[in-house]
Amino acid sequence: LWPGTEPGHSPDLAPLLAGLVIAQAFSELGLELHIKWPNDLLLDERKVGGILVEERAGRVMVGMGLNLVAAPGPEELRAEYACAAGVVRELEGDLGPLGLWAELVTRARAWYAANAAGTESASLMLLVEARLAWLGSRVAVRDSGFDKTLGRIVGISASGALRLVRGGREHLVATGSIMPL
Repeated sequence: LWPGTEPGHSPDLAPLLAGLVIAQAFSELGLELHIKWPNDLLLDERKVGGILVEERAGRVMVGMGLNLVAAPGPEELRAEYACAAGVVRELEGDLGPLGLWAELVTRARAWYAANAAGTESASLMLLVEARLAWLGSRVAVRDSGFDKTLGRIVGISASGALRLVRGGREHLVATGSIMPL
């Protein structure tokens, strides 16, 4: 259950904020994860997790999947849409899946309370931007209409849109899937 929406925080930011708090929790456990906009978690440029956000009865629910033991092979992934899958490597002091879940929830809640509650969206998006995969790199963006846009990632807007430069101009991308070139 996601904390109540902060004043000035759009519920649309929940996937990015959830990615941020989980990445921070993993950082405290010794693993540096990056956020693949808009809702995936990468370790060493391999997807090790994903965030799903749903609204139910007026409450925001956040789910997370993590590859702890195995990951799909390249033949099981959508070509040109998915980066290689990976597995969260062993953490110091084998916690087991339930122990890891409890540790992540505890650390994520504490980090959120100390750093995100009461903080403006623009400031939080700067923190997301610092963990953004492929920042400064050229990427291909595919949207649901299967259009492909090439550009260089320059950041995240306060609204959570991907800031992409192409043809010397900055564009905001609100939906899609990105892949490095």
